[in-house]
Amino acid sequence: MAEEYNLDIPETTPAIVVNKYQIRIMTFDFNSTAPMVSESGIFSVSLIDNNGKFINVQYTGQKAKNIMKTLNTGNFTNVSMQKKIMQQLEKDGQIGSGSVSGTPDPPDPIE
Repeated sequence: MAEEYNLDIPETTPAIVVNKYQIRIMTFDFNSTAPMVSESGIFSVSLIDNNGKFINVQYTGQKAKNIMKTLNTGNFTNVSMQKKIMQQLEKDGQIGSGSVSGTPDPPDPIE
């Protein structure tokens, strides 16, 4: 089973409960500049929740470059790249608190 991020407190909207995410798409663009961004560098990640809804997070400029450098030079023997990214998203308040479960395998469809 691919790694998934399990929220400590499920996100709830009317009749919809979000309790986990999986990374589906990551893009690294070291040189391009997004509109309205003065520095180059874009890192974006698309997550899918347990309801099949995608959320997209984008970092630009120096923050994107810092993340890409960390991922580019990382030793993911003990902590997978996906786990590292999900931890960064939590740290930055992009997703709620939680933990990673599963193994760093290609993702299966969320049930």
